[in-house]
Amino acid sequence: MTYRISLFSLLAAAPLLAAAQSTPQSQVETAEAGFWQAYNACDHAAIGSRLANDVEFYHDMGGSLKGKDALAGAVRNNICGNPQQKTRRQAEKSQVFLLKQGEKVYGALVTGEHIFHVKRGTAAEVTEGRARYSHVWLQKSPGAWELSRAVSYDHQPFGAPPATAAASSALTAAQIDRYVGEFTGKGMPPLAFARTGNELTVAYEGKNLVLHPLDKPHTFVVKENNAEVEFRAGAAGPATALVVRMNGNEIGEAQRK
Repeated sequence: MTYRISLFSLLAAAPLLAAAQSTPQSQVETAEAGFWQAYNACDHAAIGSRLANDVEFYHDMGGSLKGKDALAGAVRNNICGNPQQKTRRQAEKSQVFLLKQGEKVYGALVTGEHIFHVKRGTAAEVTEGRARYSHVWLQKSPGAWELSRAVSYDHQPFGAPPATAAASSALTAAQIDRYVGEFTGKGMPPLAFARTGNELTVAYEGKNLVLHPLDKPHTFVVKENNAEVEFRAGAAGPATALVVRMNGNEIGEAQRK
């Protein structure tokens, strides 16, 4: 009987012992890992549960977002919005710095670097870029943490050095118009190209990106992510198709719609 009572007492006390042994450092590491696991899985409920209502997000290329609904919605519509495209985040390194008021821990700063992989349709997964990030987590109650501020910055293409645009990048309106139009392809989002002033632009994930001509016929680079776009075109007339490459790897083809 004594053995049974002791065993029962030990089992009942296990959760309390685990909580007592948990440290703010380990709690933040667990919260951070859970957030990114939910991000990769497109688990929107889990993502929302980790965000503060007044969360703020700052991106060095995509602007800022304020509020849980805005940030969760951006993940839902952009990162997870295309069923033919899967983004996977991979951690490289990170550090946790506890924030205190006196002896009380009220928050933590997490800084790190990560890389992003993208799989489009049935094509092989491609490593597309790297970035740095900083997260501020606040402890709302003992052991309960919410992501309050997030900054994503220093986005760079992965691996190969950025492509070099032609020294003379000016194209005539007639030359640009050969590439204007909508192109679609299996495993790729629709790409709508337009002439904006004296530049060729493409609408992608809610942004208009400029394509800079390279020293190669019918070929352009998007400097934000080092994507190379090569149009299929004859000596005259509109381009009929295109190929997109990242770091020298072909990631998709599209035909004029």
